[in-house]
Amino acid sequence: MATRKGMGADRVLAKLRTSVDNGEYYEAHQMYRTLYFRYSGMEKWTELKTLLLDGARLLLAKGQTESGADLASLYIDVLAKSETFCDAQTVSNVASLFAAIDAESADRPSFLGRAVRWSQEVGPTAKGGHPDLHQAIGKVLWKEGDLAGARYHLIRSDDGQTCARLLVDLHTQRGAADEIDLFITQAVLQYLALKNSHAAAACFAGYLKWHPLVQADAPPFTLPLFNFLHYLLKAVESGEAGQFRALCDIYRPSLERDPTFAKLQARVGLVFFSIQPPQRQQGMLGNLIQSLMSGLEGGDDSDSDGDAASGTSTKSPVPKVAKMDTGELD
Repeated sequence: MATRKGMGADRVLAKLRTSVDNGEYYEAHQMYRTLYFRYSGMEKWTELKTLLLDGARLLLAKGQTESGADLASLYIDVLAKSETFCDAQTVSNVASLFAAIDAESADRPSFLGRAVRWSQEVGPTAKGGHPDLHQAIGKVLWKEGDLAGARYHLIRSDDGQTCARLLVDLHTQRGAADEIDLFITQAVLQYLALKNSHAAAACFAGYLKWHPLVQADAPPFTLPLFNFLHYLLKAVESGEAGQFRALCDIYRPSLERDPTFAKLQARVGLVFFSIQPPQRQQGMLGNLIQSLMSGLEGGDDSDSDGDAASGTSTKSPVPKVAKMDTGELD
């Protein structure tokens, strides 16, 4: 038998749904906000999550993007205040709201930023956001055709296989024939730079398996960088620093095809082999100038995927190696 409390909540939801169905969008939105403040003061988090999720979906389905996105953002705030864990159902809820917000809306990046921060706060080991949330957002963006945005998020997930399938699409649609090895090399190095060797290995194996132009799934490969990645993953597994150094030296000519690989290699060396990156030699004046300027410059570690971090498409024809945010790597 339903409790009086549950019946009361159901009546509120029914009344609000009727208002939305009758086109009373502004009135319904204001009532949702009023209940948000009232229920927050009473810490009625369960009821409030249900209320806001339902309201956001209703308004977004009616094309009321601004009002729906506002309720969606309040839903994220309640997740944070109630310290709701980033479980499968909640991630699904968040991803469904993200998908329902118009891709061209300025509210979408703000919503996603709030969601990533929430997932980071409830799972502090995931400094760049919970990998399950990144996986779900990546799949939404891929379905929408935003391959660059999907790649950004899948690299930050644990789903190396889905990322491999995406990379195949990305290369066949936007890449040149001689870049087939660059696409997977950048992804594997980024996964490793983010300390995710399992996803790196799954991504590499999937790319070899599903790319129509790859004829082998084990060495020796005709493309040097495929051999490099195969033995790099073996070295990471064994922790042999000498093997890592040797690989970087042997395959240096191939790795230098993209100079941005060097920074990722240095990070991998530090993370898995405790190899400190070489310090640049500077004179006293140079060090003084660098020290003075470091507080004025914004830094160069922003991700070159650009707005992909916020869920908007960069539409770049051939994605370059994304520079990794050092805050995500620590």
